[in-house]
Amino acid sequence: MTQQSEAGDWEATDSPNRYGTAGNPSMEGVPEGAEDVELVVRRIEAAGIDITASYHDWRDIGFALARKFGSEGRNWFHRVSRFYPGYSYGDCDRQFDAGLNSEKEGITIKTFFYKAKNAGIDISPAKRGQYHYTGMASGSGILEVSSESLKGGMAENDARPSLSGANVEEVDEWETPEEMEEMEEMEVCPETVGITGSHGLADINLTDFDYQAFTGEGSHSLDSSSYGGNASGPSGIPGAFRYDRPEPEEVVFDTPEIPWEFYIDLPQFLQDCIWKFRSPLEKEVFLVGALGVISGCLPRMEGSYFGRLVSPHLYVFVTAPAGAGKGTLKFARELASYIHSDVCNASFEAQEKYKNRLAWYRRADSKDRKGIIKPEDPGKQMLFLSTNLGTVSFLQALYNSNSSGILFETEADTLQSTPRKEWGPFSDILRKAFHHETIQLEGRKGFKPIVVERPNLSVVLAGTPDQVRKMMPDTANGLFSRFLFYAFGDDQPFDDPFGGYRDMDLDGIFDDLACNMADHYDKLKARHMSPWFSLTADQERLFRDEFELRTMENRSLLGRDFEATTRRMGLITFRIAMVLTGLRLMEHDSGKREVFCSDQDFWSAIMLTRILEKHAVAVYKSLPNTKLKGARNVFFNALPDTFTRQEYLTVAASLDIKPKTAEKYIGQLKDGGMLEHGFNQYRKR
Repeated sequence: MTQQSEAGDWEATDSPNRYGTAGNPSMEGVPEGAEDVELVVRRIEAAGIDITASYHDWRDIGFALARKFGSEGRNWFHRVSRFYPGYSYGDCDRQFDAGLNSEKEGITIKTFFYKAKNAGIDISPAKRGQYHYTGMASGSGILEVSSESLKGGMAENDARPSLSGANVEEVDEWETPEEMEEMEEMEVCPETVGITGSHGLADINLTDFDYQAFTGEGSHSLDSSSYGGNASGPSGIPGAFRYDRPEPEEVVFDTPEIPWEFYIDLPQFLQDCIWKFRSPLEKEVFLVGALGVISGCLPRMEGSYFGRLVSPHLYVFVTAPAGAGKGTLKFARELASYIHSDVCNASFEAQEKYKNRLAWYRRADSKDRKGIIKPEDPGKQMLFLSTNLGTVSFLQALYNSNSSGILFETEADTLQSTPRKEWGPFSDILRKAFHHETIQLEGRKGFKPIVVERPNLSVVLAGTPDQVRKMMPDTANGLFSRFLFYAFGDDQPFDDPFGGYRDMDLDGIFDDLACNMADHYDKLKARHMSPWFSLTADQERLFRDEFELRTMENRSLLGRDFEATTRRMGLITFRIAMVLTGLRLMEHDSGKREVFCSDQDFWSAIMLTRILEKHAVAVYKSLPNTKLKGARNVFFNALPDTFTRQEYLTVAASLDIKPKTAEKYIGQLKDGGMLEHGFNQYRKR
């Protein structure tokens, strides 16, 4: 079955008006289907959901709107595309232009509705009188919509739109058996817009919205008495929607502070850093960022977790409103500045030697080159890696740097600006690097694939809550659970920028501390035996008890969606203890192979993640889509951890889910990052 046949009969019929409103003069000359598109677009906007996450979906939606409405569909394309985290006005415009010039077959306006419905959007038409389209040919088409139409346009316990005045043929044409079957799978809530599908469930109470229609004389509330007439809207805005939409409230995090007693038991190097800051907020922001940076500056240090070799590398994310106080992170980055310079200088010298050898090799006669291998480019090495040049360049830099590095970005939207086609692979890189899994990516045309074995990547990010939501709209693909979050609100009083810092040169102080960190880095690299980190037997027992309790508590309070975060918090705690132990080696290093964690550092790691787990819960609750709902959720939960196509079809049959529907669910779960697909083998992430 093709997309267009599954989309339902959305094309115009022979009837002059499918809603039985042919007598309405304001509907004359309106492109057939325009009101349907506008209504569905408004439901998408009300839900704040992205139906263009897949490049193919994005492309096909643009083709569908361009083919049906020509240039008039451009505004709709921008409106549905803007929920994609990497949305770019220019890219979107160019893609729509490509759709206008395309002769691609098989794409119609039905494709748009099919994609929307697959994302969980209610695509049922509005009841008669729920909206009124005032013209589009001039580029100023306005659609007046009542709150009822955004609620789904369906009465409770009634799967059929109210088609008052419509003839029987029109009703039958709308309600085909296939469409009714698919509509029954969708959840319709009379008081909210229930968005189901790969993005999870978001209930938006539309009764709280203040809908208004604007005329040249002022505004009035939308109700059935306000429909009709020839009120004109703002010119130049095709399909503009007449209502005042309140700005979404900024997320306010109410998260616990780290008690000052915690800092007393930290390694001396961290204390020397932290006590330079006055406010608790500065101390906490610096601490979290410093742990992330230092985790990438402990070469050759390893331990065993679930029998797997792990390094201390951490992923941390500091999130707060703009201007709230994330700037202290710059000093955390400063700790590794000399290490970065040393790595870059050594790389520059290696590049110069390579160029000289290559020049000689090219000049030499063949007999002089006999038995000599052509010099290989060592590549540019660095400690701090950048994503500005794209995913391929980032992975190449990680490969050149012996599979190790630090990704440090104080504006998380730098990652979101990664081109649409590259964000998927980059997200995959982050997920795999966390567990040191081999990463392979096709290189540029004409070059061999880039393969990074056992990557050791530390990540330190900062951003607003909105940037977190765009980067990780839910917990489905596993990226959220890999981060240690520190979240705070913008309720800090204005601090004195002079008095407490009058005789302090923070830049100079951290320059000296960075020198100390670089010396320790060099000593670890030159160490006769690489340090092997271990917990004591008592610590291992306490560790197990701690996370058994956390798992049970979080499962009962937050459900299964948060479980991956709880489990990975165990590994994060282990890595924090490893970082603290690595810093203890600055104070005393016996040179032995096995390095045991002190009780001080063990309890510091446990205590810190107890606090920061509450920060993770606060961020988790702010995500727009955190759950799967309906039949697809039941189907997913019924599947084993690994399964074949035949096995998932058997599970589907036991749940009375048709094979085609099961295939659709599997595709959505794959796209959402919840399933990995090998040769006739699927595995839950």
